[in-house]
Amino acid sequence: MNDILENRLGMYQSVLGHYNLHSAILNTIPVVTLLQTELSGIVTSILNIAGPANSDITGYAVDKQNLRNELTNIILKVSIAYSSWCYVSLNNRKAEFFDESRAMLNYKRDNDVYTYAMDLNTTALLDVAALAPFGVLPADFTALTAKAAQYLAIIKDPKIQKGERAAKLLQMSREFDKASDLIKNRLDHVMKAFMLSHLVIYDSYLFARSIEDTGAITPPDYSGTLLPGIVTMVTNIPYLSSRSFKVKNKGEDFLNACLSNNDTILQGAIMVVEGGNNKQWLSSTFNPDFTANYLLLQNNSPLPLDYEITIEE
Repeated sequence: MNDILENRLGMYQSVLGHYNLHSAILNTIPVVTLLQTELSGIVTSILNIAGPANSDITGYAVDKQNLRNELTNIILKVSIAYSSWCYVSLNNRKAEFFDESRAMLNYKRDNDVYTYAMDLNTTALLDVAALAPFGVLPADFTALTAKAAQYLAIIKDPKIQKGERAAKLLQMSREFDKASDLIKNRLDHVMKAFMLSHLVIYDSYLFARSIEDTGAITPPDYSGTLLPGIVTMVTNIPYLSSRSFKVKNKGEDFLNACLSNNDTILQGAIMVVEGGNNKQWLSSTFNPDFTANYLLLQNNSPLPLDYEITIEE
């Protein structure tokens, strides 16, 4: 649920809270009671939908990434052996086609990784007897096909989960529209009946329902202060190539940011964020190595500086 919807839900709940506080007087006009009961039902519906609508698909994405890493390991074992044998056999065309690095595989789309694995399996299996000196046996081809099949099965899981969540979000959005329509076009007009007889109650109602337009700021996932010259590990998070990190430098001098395999040493691409600025990068831009789980920051100022990190899956 985004900030706008959170604000609107808070407004609905405030209106219901106002009714409960002044129900003895508000119930003197029966239609107010009916509208509040209807609003309460809509709010309950929103809360029931909110769980599935806000379901975190990160777990599915992480599972897929972990399986991709395992498949990549097997691909590299077979492809390195096969391309080496092809080079020795003077079959340069095949050697170059199957001579892929981990970084190159990391940049392939999900379906392309699966297709590459199956192409490798089909082609290299024809020469399996020659690959034993290079450390590849028939069992490795069995493992390759099995892992590729598992990967194919999980490729669509995050997309399916996103579709389910999108449907729930659409359903929840309709409930929000119903609640806003009830308040703006029905309850607001009925409540005017209390302007003369109970002005304080009417004014407090207007205050409760005015929350709808209040802005909200999403808090950062991580924040803190960096000491001068010190490398700080912000978080240890499972690698996901499509995850993005937004780094905000609240100081006056620049800081370095990176995804590293080591919790104390800057590795991969070292990104610079100038003082007072914020920048955003994908994990794959930071570091294509799937073992780079540590988000590190380094303060290059002689003075402490504050930072904020926002992570988007």
